Amino acid sequence: MNQKYYGWNNRQTSIVNLWLSDEEMYRTIQTLVESALLSDYPKYTLAKSLQAYVEARVDKGHSFQDGFVTDLIYASVAMIDWQELSLAYIDDARREKAKQAKQVFSVGAGSYSASSEAVYNYGIDPDDL
Repeated sequence: MNQKYYGWNNRQTSIVNLWLSDEEMYRTIQTLVESALLSDYPKYTLAKSLQAYVEARVDKGHSFQDGFVTDLIYASVAMIDWQELSLAYIDDARREKAKQAKQVFSVGAGSYSASSEAVYNYGIDPDDL
């Protein structure tokens, strides 16, 4: 049964997205996104970084004394769609950068719009701006 959950592929991915929106974690995720955007494979790089970050948080917050609970936790973590999260965060970051670059600069009597440059640099559809 593959059912969408608040627009995400599954409940586990939705829950992780919700928690990563927490103010403290959000700053960390933004740093991971910025770093991934500098790599040759941003989606893959960010997916691996998100997975490592979340798994480290799980390891830190769990005592591992109960094998049953540990198995349930890791079965749930294994269902998280890291690629979906990664793509969503990268798309959001690129869209935000393109919007910031879409400023109109006055040049003498005319004006210059940086939107076409932003669209080219960040791969954003101009209709999304």
